[in-house]
Amino acid sequence: MATLSALAQTQLQSAIDLLVKGSAYETPISEDVVQRIAPVFQELNVPTTPNGGGTTTIGGAYEVLRNNPKTALIALVAVAGTSVFTAAEINELEDAAMLMLAGTAYETPFAEDVIQRLAPVAESSNFLTRGGFYEAAKLNPVSTMLKWALQVGSV
Repeated sequence: MATLSALAQTQLQSAIDLLVKGSAYETPISEDVVQRIAPVFQELNVPTTPNGGGTTTIGGAYEVLRNNPKTALIALVAVAGTSVFTAAEINELEDAAMLMLAGTAYETPFAEDVIQRLAPVAESSNFLTRGGFYEAAKLNPVSTMLKWALQVGSV
């Protein structure tokens, strides 16, 4: 069963189209992209604080997408794919996000060690091959993560 509602799928696709075909930029994330995806964070109750506590608000989603965009997008993929990913894959996604938050990884550009942790999960979820994910995450990190969230959340 799909994790994402039809509305959430439409919102993600709209943000992807804006990034890929429109005028939005990947880094920093365009405000119009954030406006489209913040409601998806709220619908899925994607954690917007480092400890994951509390209820996600639109404002919380705006803040985390502005301050820690890659970490937030990893969390989005993890929550959207809860029906697709194994427990080990969820742990790998969470480890990658924590490396961004508490470790030495950097947000811009997407940290190499984080991409290396995400690539096997992307491949096992039939999103992209490891090499394909690596290239896509380097060139278009935001749209790549949104596409992945849409793919795993629509299953």
